[in-house]
Amino acid sequence: MKKILALSALLALGLLGIVMATPGPNHKILWCHFPPGQWSGDPATSKALILSIDVAADGTPQGGQHLNHQGDGPVSALGLNCGGQEACNPGTAIWYQSGGTIQIIVNLVPGTCVCPEPTPNAGSAPVGSPLNCGITG
Repeated sequence: MKKILALSALLALGLLGIVMATPGPNHKILWCHFPPGQWSGDPATSKALILSIDVAADGTPQGGQHLNHQGDGPVSALGLNCGGQEACNPGTAIWYQSGGTIQIIVNLVPGTCVCPEPTPNAGSAPVGSPLNCGITG
């Protein structure tokens, strides 16, 4: 009888540990994924799926994971059309100046969702949350 009670207690603690270790629903991000054969090299003509993935699988900070798929990236940077010809939503990002002490709102290049000149990330998609085009100074 003691063995059964001890085993039941261990099983209950194990199940409780699994439930407690499960991340909450806010541990997900929307991700643009181009399945094999659907990336043409141009987001406007490629076919993407929008997936909900765990934040830990987005490839940051160590790289790899989902960032090694061509064209893939977070919806927050690529837009709901995954980088196609439609405008980004939002169509703005922050440019941090003076080492990050000054914030300037910049308009992303229409139709491409990339940072404008003369920001540090000009020609690239904005990163982070909130979206930003880099830090100068």
